[in-house]
Amino acid sequence: MRKYVVNHISDKIQELILWSDSCGGQNRNIKIVLLLKSILEEKPTLGKIRLRLLVSGHSFLPNDSDFGNVESALKIQQKLFSPEDYIKIMKNCREKSYQDRSYAEGRFCYYQ
Repeated sequence: MRKYVVNHISDKIQELILWSDSCGGQNRNIKIVLLLKSILEEKPTLGKIRLRLLVSGHSFLPNDSDFGNVESALKIQQKLFSPEDYIKIMKNCREKSYQDRSYAEGRFCYYQ
């Protein structure tokens, strides 16, 4: 997300609104706040980022069923040894086409 905002959001944009699915384990934590802080520091023309949360249990995103399919497939898998094993499961449990957007080692940031 950081890379996309820094490289693709116009300097004319002063406010960014992000929507989250309200999943506590993924979004409501210090790491996402630090990520957004680093975006504001790196993109000084961006004055404000709003993080809006959907109400849990009262919304449905199209990818919710995809996550459910992957979780079901992972439950029957005995052992996973690499990220490629996860990608193979995701490709096999989807009816629609799957885009593999793998990231090379070293492309991830650690925010503290």
